[in-house]
Amino acid sequence: MALALIVALAVPSAAAEPFAQGLLWRLDKPGIPPSWVFGTLHSNDPRVRTLPAPVAQAFSRARTFAMEIYWSETEDEHFYEAMQFDDDRHLAALVGDEVYSRL
Repeated sequence: MALALIVALAVPSAAAEPFAQGLLWRLDKPGIPPSWVFGTLHSNDPRVRTLPAPVAQAFSRARTFAMEIYWSETEDEHFYEAMQFDDDRHLAALVGDEVYSRL
């Protein structure tokens, strides 16, 4: 019931330009910083890929980020290759022991 209410309140009214508004929800709970949920489309269209100012601002203030990803064998292989150093560097040396231990 509460989720349906949040979704109903978050749906923007019809925009003058198609796709001019997105879906950005702020989740509040007393005593903790707000969280944000951003509804997205999977598209290469620059109008979709460009973050609206409120979304970019919310992301810039975020301490953590989690993203939904659709994995196929090809993307999985490319992602694994991209997250590896191709030289003798190690992540712990780049981010420091404290940050690395939290990762």
